[in-house]
Amino acid sequence: MTFLQMILVALIPAGMIIYGKWTRKRRAPMKNFKISFMTRRTVRSNEAWNYAHSLFSNLMFVIGINVFVCSEAFYLAVRIFKNEAYWICVGALAAAQILGVLMGYFFCSWMVRRVYDINGDLIDPYAEEEENEEDGGADGREAPEPGNAEPEAGEAAGRLGENDEEGHK
Repeated sequence: MTFLQMILVALIPAGMIIYGKWTRKRRAPMKNFKISFMTRRTVRSNEAWNYAHSLFSNLMFVIGINVFVCSEAFYLAVRIFKNEAYWICVGALAAAQILGVLMGYFFCSWMVRRVYDINGDLIDPYAEEEENEEDGGADGREAPEPGNAEPEAGEAAGRLGENDEEGHK
């Protein structure tokens, strides 16, 4: 019975590891609905599709290894220190493992939204900064012309009490 429970605890992480390893080597063709990470953004461009699949397969592989080690360690600790409720432990671990898969999916979806726009085109992170520089700066003020620059605060304070060009005090 213990061996069966250990295998059941390892099924979801093993599936994550196999899926991650397999999709790393074999990229899913565009719009293959059986084994693909599909969102509105990823189906609109090949570049977004490849980015999402690369990220998701790497996430599933890494999360699968971590979940496998943690789940087996937790299950063995429960077996050593408790003498009951093993099936409840197996169910709780399966729920935690499914949560790991969902977290990987939502993280990948979030990253795709940050990198690609709704049409599947790459978002230029510097475009907004360039627009601000053209307008005069990030704070919205117009940039001073090179010859008419205002003096620094220290320069203005240092000239107090000096004579101006006309000799006035």
